[in-house]
Amino acid sequence: MRSTPRMVFSPHIAILALAAGLRFYRIGEQSLWADEGNSVAMALRGLGQIAKHAAADIHPPLYYWLLHIWARLFGTSEAALRSLSAVFGVVLVYVIYLIGRRLRGEQVGVTAALIAAINPFLIYYAQEARMYALLGLWSGLAIYALTLYVLAEGAGRMRPSRGLAALLVISLAGGLYTHYAFPAIILAINVLYLLWLWDSHRRGYVMERLLWWWGLHLVAGLLFLPWLPIAQGQLTTWPSPETRASLGQILSAALVTLSLGPVGYRQAMWPWNTAFAMGVALGLWPSVRPARGRREHWLAWGIPFVTMAAPIVLIVARGLFTEAYLKFLILGSPGFCLLLARGIIGPGEALADAAISRLQSGRRRRRGTSAVRVPWLQLLWYAFAAALLGMASGTILQAYYFDPEYARDDYRGIAQYIQAEEKEGDRIILEAPGQYEVFTYYYKGRLSIYPLPRQRPPDVEALRDELTRLTAAPGRIFALFWATEQADPQHIVENWLAQAAFKASDTWRGNVRFAVYAIPDFDIPRERTTPTNWRFGDPPLLRLRGVGLGGEIITAGEVFPVSLVWEAIRPIAERYKVTVQLLDGRDQVVAQRDAEPGGGTRPTTTWTPGQPVEDGMGIIVRPGTPPGAYRLILAVYRATDGVRLPVSDGGEKGDHIVLGTVRVQRPEEPPALITLGMQRARRLDFGPIQLLGFDVYKRGFRHAPDTPLYPGDRLHIALYWRAREAPGRKIMMRLELGKGKAVVEADLVGEAYPTTQWTADEIVRGDHDLLVPSDLPPGEYPLFLTLLEDGRPLGSRARLTAITVQTSPSPEP
Repeated sequence: MRSTPRMVFSPHIAILALAAGLRFYRIGEQSLWADEGNSVAMALRGLGQIAKHAAADIHPPLYYWLLHIWARLFGTSEAALRSLSAVFGVVLVYVIYLIGRRLRGEQVGVTAALIAAINPFLIYYAQEARMYALLGLWSGLAIYALTLYVLAEGAGRMRPSRGLAALLVISLAGGLYTHYAFPAIILAINVLYLLWLWDSHRRGYVMERLLWWWGLHLVAGLLFLPWLPIAQGQLTTWPSPETRASLGQILSAALVTLSLGPVGYRQAMWPWNTAFAMGVALGLWPSVRPARGRREHWLAWGIPFVTMAAPIVLIVARGLFTEAYLKFLILGSPGFCLLLARGIIGPGEALADAAISRLQSGRRRRRGTSAVRVPWLQLLWYAFAAALLGMASGTILQAYYFDPEYARDDYRGIAQYIQAEEKEGDRIILEAPGQYEVFTYYYKGRLSIYPLPRQRPPDVEALRDELTRLTAAPGRIFALFWATEQADPQHIVENWLAQAAFKASDTWRGNVRFAVYAIPDFDIPRERTTPTNWRFGDPPLLRLRGVGLGGEIITAGEVFPVSLVWEAIRPIAERYKVTVQLLDGRDQVVAQRDAEPGGGTRPTTTWTPGQPVEDGMGIIVRPGTPPGAYRLILAVYRATDGVRLPVSDGGEKGDHIVLGTVRVQRPEEPPALITLGMQRARRLDFGPIQLLGFDVYKRGFRHAPDTPLYPGDRLHIALYWRAREAPGRKIMMRLELGKGKAVVEADLVGEAYPTTQWTADEIVRGDHDLLVPSDLPPGEYPLFLTLLEDGRPLGSRARLTAITVQTSPSPEP
């Protein structure tokens, strides 16, 4: 009778499967960012054209050649383009296992591979269509080649085998053709080999071994020779950042980056640094020995340490300490994972050895009990280390995968918004031009695109001439600002737009800033400015000398321009912001623009008393704003804490002034859903009316919806509605927090625009406040929505979400 074969668990396969899962998970969810767009543009060219354009770039062509072939096989979607790096990342995990097994044994190899598999730093760059995952792989292969080389010589084979020689040459040449930072690893492995040669000189054949070693390097150098003049030119002419940081700051940043990646660095996860620093220190501890009890060679910890330190030395020596250059640390990631694995396995083995020693000395009477305790001590240590690693990596990966704050630059969302909003006469400015490739990867609209400045450094006169032409005609300007300190260090473009147009919005989408400007078809300062004498502050700090409004009627979705002329009464030591708001009859804010004067270019601390400061503000009347009349108000508040300045024109003081009344009219066509800016999409049908989605946040904190909610606060709910057909009758709604804990019944968007006035396919937004009772116990409460017709429910009650009410903070003493 044949026995059924049993499945044998292989940790190597499980770890590689884990590595692949984490690297391919949600790989296409985030937008490509600017540098990835450059990769796409390169990959779509022919191989010869790639080499030609790479000669003008700061990166060699190998990765682009490989991506070109990959894209022809698998396409050019985000997931397809990034999957090449994911494959490199998985292979690197296996290479790290091989190095660890050769240097320190199976346990260290498996542990190092597991650390690499869940390492947020390696996962981040394995999900990016850039060359850094490949760079890390070449580094790992070069380290593996060095490891095999010294082990072969230690075994008496003074000449490398053909396979080993090929591995060393290919890894060196491949690294050089991938990134100009790779020589740091070449230097590191040469330092290690020379130290090994000196340490093993008694074995003889020193010159022969050295000639073989350097001969293989010469072969790699000859392979790179055609590109060497280009590399020299790029490295000597490319601008380097001027940064100042202490060695301690650099080492701390390097450790948190190697441990937790860019997301951990931005989250300032410095407390974890202590745990990881201890792990690395334990990996270097000279008393750590292999399980067999033999004294280990210094290369077992020297190879990981020196190769980990190599990119850190490069950053220090070249003054490259900026967040953008911390990615070079991927060269040292194999060494880091190996040292951390040694720091975990070594103490575990020491615990086991100590317990076995006590057993053998006969100090314990009950050997069975001691024998049981020995593996548990070791197991508890491993469980503790695994828990720390899992908590740290899990926290960072959760933020990386799901938190928009840590997402890459959202060119996809920006392009979709512009395509939905664009109208004839609008235009797009890209500052800097390096955004062109990634933006046009997503943008398929009809507007003209102007990459500015056209060259570095900017030709000031040519740039101003082009800006003059761009701002001469009415319309909107969609501007994307990225890497402005390199592209436009004098901020010529932004300062020009601040003077010639009305900035209506300014938001960060990752590391790219997206702003919308409006240029009206009339000159507000000349035609519609009214002198005023409003004074802000007590005693007065600044004066509003004049106000110009863009008219009295605006269509929902358009920009309403407001021209302001300010004057400092006395020197101003603090920075203040101006807020202009549209309020409905219930004092709900339906449109708002907050900014420092001059679109952020003229902070109040720079004002000279008596000199006028012109300030053009544009207020986007958000799509979905119900038709009707709204009050336009203005206030000035301190930027640090939001406290408004008192204002008066000589009479009674208040905290704002009313500039006038603006009437909003419905657009001819309903807006695209992406322009609504809904936080949460949720489709619910209630007869002739459909709920599209909603926003929920503490009132006044739309910009920070996660702000804690306490008893006594007002919960703001914005509901987005679509009329599937003209309702023709009045429909009300009921919002309920918990089981009657707080209730509001009202018209869907307010009394001024009941559903009897809605038209078919119209999209409108209703803003409502719900007062959280001051005596409501902290906890989680469901938020329910019910529509009512003649007091009776229209459809079923819907549970929108759960609202967390937190314990009120204790008052400060």
